Amino acid sequence: MLYLFFLGESILALLNVMISFYFSIKIFESTNSASLMALSVFFSIAPNIYLSFFSGRAVDFYGKVKTIKICALLYFSIYLILYFYVDNYGYEIITIFLFLAIRSIVSSFNDMAIITIIPEQVPKENLRVAYGIQDFLNKGVSILGPILSGVIYSYVKVDNIILPMIVISFLIFMISFSLKEVKIVKDNIFEDISLNLCRKIVNQTPELRGSLCFFCLFNLVNGVSSAFLVSYAFLMFGNFSYTLSIYNSFMAVGALIGTLFSIRKINIDPLLLIGISTIICALFGRIVIGFAYDIFLFSIFLALRAALIPIGNMANQIVWVDKTERSSRGSLFGYRRLIAQGFYPISIVLCAMLINIYQLDSSENFLNSMFIITGFFEIIISILLIAFSVRLKRVRCKYLSISNLS
Repeated sequence: MLYLFFLGESILALLNVMISFYFSIKIFESTNSASLMALSVFFSIAPNIYLSFFSGRAVDFYGKVKTIKICALLYFSIYLILYFYVDNYGYEIITIFLFLAIRSIVSSFNDMAIITIIPEQVPKENLRVAYGIQDFLNKGVSILGPILSGVIYSYVKVDNIILPMIVISFLIFMISFSLKEVKIVKDNIFEDISLNLCRKIVNQTPELRGSLCFFCLFNLVNGVSSAFLVSYAFLMFGNFSYTLSIYNSFMAVGALIGTLFSIRKINIDPLLLIGISTIICALFGRIVIGFAYDIFLFSIFLALRAALIPIGNMANQIVWVDKTERSSRGSLFGYRRLIAQGFYPISIVLCAMLINIYQLDSSENFLNSMFIITGFFEIIISILLIAFSVRLKRVRCKYLSISNLS
């Protein structure tokens, strides 16, 4: 039933991506402002990230299954209200922003419950498979959604998307009753866990500390380069719909292949694997794309990057599951998301505004230099992570040899 639940969540996520696409187009058509479009992206993802620690605490306190049930009912209520509201008042800009923000708040709690419930629902030897299937569905949804939306945009009204969202959210609520809540005996130290305590726990665990520092820097620079990526593609290749469909399709294939491959257990230190995969990502998916003057070659390089990122993400996920306790996993996962992804939405919005104000999307040389700079930055932080992993392994081997001698 867990995988049926994943399927229901993925269908709902697909419809959410589609309705976000519709609303982005609606905002641009109404205001002709790229900055407001970027702001809509901010409202879509920022509450999810910035509330992640509190959602993690709620998940630890109230339980994963109970949180999933509450979120499903909230989704049902939000979509039902939206359906009747727009039927009477239409799509006002303020309504769209409010809907995106509220949905993102609910998804913060729902996402955290799903991430932390997986280790409790499947045996440890199947953990990679469960996370891999969930990631496979999520990757497919995030890329298939905009493509599907672009195809049916002129033929399907938003009302016809909201209605199945109401039905799916209710079905998810019913399916959630088949999930078992694992009773966890909480240690006293975790009863009043705080951001400061999470910081101390992470600092005391070298793998968590190294992973968190790396992804904090990676997501920051990735947000900057992602903001310029679409502008570069349109500048170089033109034809909005054709360009978008080509490179999104290639990225979809790459991401799905990479996610399936990430299920396999690779006998390499997780931090080392993250570093190696990111170096290849940076080389082909950032530096080299600046010299790709063909849409298909450009898309192939992006597909390679999209295929390698899930491998690093899976290694990171396994590290955090292995190094955290069940009783505090929600709080620590929430702390991880808050710190590691906190700058990502801000960097996207600021860069999009700079592009709009200074017309940076019309300069090929500027965009090329941005990809080269961000690519080299990703390589540098990857090399530092690899060095940290090697040093950590040497220290532990030395400690073990001393322990054996004594």
